[in-house]
Amino acid sequence: MTERDSFAKELNDDLHNSALRLLTRRAHSATELAHKLSARGFSKGETDAECARLLEVGLLDDLAFSHNYLRGRANQGFGPKRIKAELAAKGVARDTITQALQEHPIDWNAQRLKVKEKKSLGQDLTDRKVQAKIQRFLNYRGFSEHADSHQD
Repeated sequence: MTERDSFAKELNDDLHNSALRLLTRRAHSATELAHKLSARGFSKGETDAECARLLEVGLLDDLAFSHNYLRGRANQGFGPKRIKAELAAKGVARDTITQALQEHPIDWNAQRLKVKEKKSLGQDLTDRKVQAKIQRFLNYRGFSEHADSHQD
């Protein structure tokens, strides 16, 4: 093995170990992991190859990441619009986001109502300013203006 080959193997080991350390802390999307590895000084080609390898062996999975992220954010009181936008910002493909939302059994109407009730506790709901404030909050949290079955 030449010195160059030895250096390349060491670099690949460093890249792989960095990727695994990041994944043991929390799940990442493939794009998110590639960005973090690039920020650590690895080239785009190297990070893309490592992410492809991790996807192939199942250590990196955008759908599983989306399911976990969706569950966590929904439990924090966020709606589907906000969660979709956040997943897209993390580099998850639109069809993967749609699949995760379809497969996840969340009653978005009940979730919206729960968040609305918590926000409106002790407030005069007949006051239009209060109603508008609560609606702005719901929009910010990613819920449609009116409760419906699809919550696009």
